[in-house]
Amino acid sequence: MFSLILTDVPVLVLPSTNPKFGDYQFNSAMAVSQALQKKGSKTPPRTVATKVMESVPQSDLIEKMEVAGAGYINVSLSRTYGVKRLSDVLLHGVLPPPPSPKRLRVVVDFSSPNIAKEMHVGHLRLAKSTIIGESIARLLEYLGHDVLRINHVGDWGTQFGMLIAHLQDKFPNYVKVSPPISDLQALYKESKKRFDEDEEFKKRAYSCVVKLQNGEPDYKKAWELICDVSRKEFQKVYDRLDITLIERGESFYQKRMESLVKRLEADYFIEDEGRKVMWGDEEMTDIPLTMVKSDGGFTYDTSDMAALLNRVEEEKGEWLIYVTDAGQFCQSLIKNLMCNATVVFEKHFVTLFKCATRCGILPKHVRIDHVGFGVVLGEDKKKFKTRSGETVRLVELLDEGFSTQLTLIILVYIRFTPSFNFPSFSGLCYMLAHNLIVSQSMPFQKSLLLNVKESLSPPPIFQQLLFSLPLHAN
Repeated sequence: MFSLILTDVPVLVLPSTNPKFGDYQFNSAMAVSQALQKKGSKTPPRTVATKVMESVPQSDLIEKMEVAGAGYINVSLSRTYGVKRLSDVLLHGVLPPPPSPKRLRVVVDFSSPNIAKEMHVGHLRLAKSTIIGESIARLLEYLGHDVLRINHVGDWGTQFGMLIAHLQDKFPNYVKVSPPISDLQALYKESKKRFDEDEEFKKRAYSCVVKLQNGEPDYKKAWELICDVSRKEFQKVYDRLDITLIERGESFYQKRMESLVKRLEADYFIEDEGRKVMWGDEEMTDIPLTMVKSDGGFTYDTSDMAALLNRVEEEKGEWLIYVTDAGQFCQSLIKNLMCNATVVFEKHFVTLFKCATRCGILPKHVRIDHVGFGVVLGEDKKKFKTRSGETVRLVELLDEGFSTQLTLIILVYIRFTPSFNFPSFSGLCYMLAHNLIVSQSMPFQKSLLLNVKESLSPPPIFQQLLFSLPLHAN
């Protein structure tokens, strides 16, 4: 019964907020208890927690576990085990892990910025998933798996209609003479303003989308210009963070979406007010995926399903990992768990995976996981938004972090300069290393680690510098 319930209830093991409750807490017993009750089994949360605790195998890593309160499990890690492992690293370095029983083909979908929007601070840790996804990919490679990094960029859809329409007005000769559109952020904001305020422009934008999807050369040329400028800006950030991705934007799946719809529509699609929708179960209890719009166009649901099919059948993925922003969902999830409410984890991906399993696209032997996380917030506790015009560009933050260190720490020998990139960026990643699913407020000063007193421990910027100084000071 538990195994059935836990597919619908998030299993949360979170760092403890108070040391007296151990190092970690398992907080899902209440949600599991409620799910069991709905299925006719009255099992108190403490009983659920006890059964879960008893099922955990023995490990040198865990010093003790105990059920507390209404049904929390407090987990204390073994200090002895930690000291031994750290001593081994200091004495022998990081040793290669034992060979994996089976080397898997792993596809990690992460980063995925939108074309024509610059990467801002949110892309580093929470509004998008660059660092988390890269960390997962490196860990899996270290364990011997074959990892494919996919960048599912937003390079298709309505925003390109409004961008192309605005480009035609501003640079009517763009087909013959490449326009100076290096500032895509400004172009996007101008076109969005017109789209929101001018009905005629909005109609033209939708018309441009259709013509682009039909492959008309002039519209494809405009699309390629916009994508190329964005791609170069993104690559500057990826290069500085030492991240390599294979770009597979939404446009990559256009033809695949057509064949996907033909493959599924007879057996799995249902007409609903002109749309063609797909359900994850025959009882139609969940929110469906919209596979074809009433005007015949495709949706994000269609491209997500086509991407999943590509990763299983063409890329031969045996383990698929999606690393995406969970938005405000994370905060409500924790709040609901604390008040014993039943929550459903990431509805879109749950529905996507259910539909893919039902229609045979996702075989049983393929493992699939969604890594959701909170967002980076401004000091006003609001999510960073490109449209507001007040976001901190990620590249500017990296530049400022670099120059700030040069100001704070003065060294005579100029040969230290090349080594600063690594500590400045690793320090920024450290700043973002908070609880995975909790949205984080990050003041600009703190993001540069200027206020050391606010950090939980000495920033790695200064740790890195201490180790690098002897190498550069002769």
